[in-house]
Amino acid sequence: MLEINFDKHDFLYDNGIVNIFSELRSDKRFEKVDEYKVKYKNSDFILKDTCLEFKGRFEDLKESYYILRSIYYSRVFEETQNYKPYYDQKTDDVLIRPKLNVKPFLQRSERTNHLLPRVKVSKEKLQLLKERELEVKKKFDKKIGKNESLQYGKKSEVMIYLEPEELGKKIASRIKEILEGDECFLCGLKYSKYLDDESKEKEFKILSSNLIFDFGTGDSKPSFRDLRSGKDITACFICDLIYRYGLINNYFQKNNVFIVAAPSLRFLYHVKKNLKIPMDYIEESNNGSNFIVAGDFAATDVYSKLLLLLYKIKSKIISMDDLSYLSVFCFMVTGRGVDDLRVYNKLSYISEFFDRTKTIKNSSENLFLKTIINYAYYKDINKSEGKNLPRKELSRRILLGLPLDPVIMDLSFYNLSLDKPSVLSPPLLYQFLKEYLEVTGMTELKELHRICRLVGDRIGYFAAQYGNKDIMYPLREIGNLEGLTEFFKNLEYEIMKENAGALWNSKENETGKTYSKLINDLLEEADNNKKILLIRNYLAIYAIQKYLSAIYAKNKGGS
Repeated sequence: MLEINFDKHDFLYDNGIVNIFSELRSDKRFEKVDEYKVKYKNSDFILKDTCLEFKGRFEDLKESYYILRSIYYSRVFEETQNYKPYYDQKTDDVLIRPKLNVKPFLQRSERTNHLLPRVKVSKEKLQLLKERELEVKKKFDKKIGKNESLQYGKKSEVMIYLEPEELGKKIASRIKEILEGDECFLCGLKYSKYLDDESKEKEFKILSSNLIFDFGTGDSKPSFRDLRSGKDITACFICDLIYRYGLINNYFQKNNVFIVAAPSLRFLYHVKKNLKIPMDYIEESNNGSNFIVAGDFAATDVYSKLLLLLYKIKSKIISMDDLSYLSVFCFMVTGRGVDDLRVYNKLSYISEFFDRTKTIKNSSENLFLKTIINYAYYKDINKSEGKNLPRKELSRRILLGLPLDPVIMDLSFYNLSLDKPSVLSPPLLYQFLKEYLEVTGMTELKELHRICRLVGDRIGYFAAQYGNKDIMYPLREIGNLEGLTEFFKNLEYEIMKENAGALWNSKENETGKTYSKLINDLLEEADNNKKILLIRNYLAIYAIQKYLSAIYAKNKGGS
């Protein structure tokens, strides 16, 4: 009788445990005893808060391993747009089928060439198959890669075609026998060796290709080693599989992976059960994702993708308490390593942000959040990275609760310089930024923000009425109180020059104050450089957006 615990370790391992337990519960070969207990023959798998517990026969554990390994490898591959010839052993014929690659987010831990099955044939048989290959290729009307051949390299071997389930079984069967070896570093189990399909004895190890141990090292060698012996750290056959399972059943976009983590395994199990994460690409997505679809706001970088994902997670997990315990790990997988690991754990804040802004919508019922994220790009730059820099920075600031005014001001001036500018609705923008100040704890700036909106709105209205957008450009140069005072003096001169004093000295409806009095209020508030820059930014934002809105309305025949 064997009793062993596979304890929580890191976010990838924990995710692997939960994914494996979910798989056990969904497979008919395992009996669901209760919510946290699954039986296989005479053995039990029990999910606890801190571990996955196994009680039973070692033979049952091995059989469960082969089942899980087979399921895993049936999901590793994806079909590409190209086609290639395969040998079908059932029909003894050559078939043309889509070329298979491992999914982009698995390219570090799995290798296509190592996994896809092939079979040895005699030289005579190989020649016959190659002749048949030419016939089949001529009749096939879709794209076949130039170098795609039935033969594997220069050997007397040919690639064979199998359906995903059979492919998984084939790859899983390459481990012929589990053997005793050194103790597993993670769980203590001694079954850390195996015989492969060529009767060679090999070891399970925690290598850099296990992903988690590559993060942040910058070292080309395996980064989780016993520095005293210089050897790789030993893993058992189950822990090796747990790590592999950690990279499936997550949110992804091509080779970008987003893993949800929680402090308890049972809690994480329930969260993932509610999220119902698609195992594969979704049909509505045209960019290799299982969560980004047409109609979403533009997600062009890690921050905007994360923001979109969190919005979708929030829509499925209503409880603020549940969200507050979660974190999201995101990273990019390449063939050489793992890059750009980030951990996001401000889900309480971002959830409140989504709640406060969910009713701010335009006349088409589109969220203003979507509007402003889509607005944040440079129209005249072709390269994606440079083009989408404002969106990346805006999304980053929203995620971290940082001030948005510098980014929106820059975008406003950018659009002011274009022949065909885009515009944000000033009332919706004001409402959005007001709620943002609330949720980020900057409530002391709300009144300053309101006055800037009223004054900026009037500046933009004046500029549009008299066709003088140049009066707004000097706002960019303000850096101190002297510069702010000088701007208002020059503005007053422009107003007097147009004989528009009545427009400026009229009372604003919301406060009952004249605009000149509101300007004095701003100057009194401008008691440090930080506030002065904030006043500059808000004035510029609302002046430019009002100006662009007014010009757009004029061109459309509005007032």
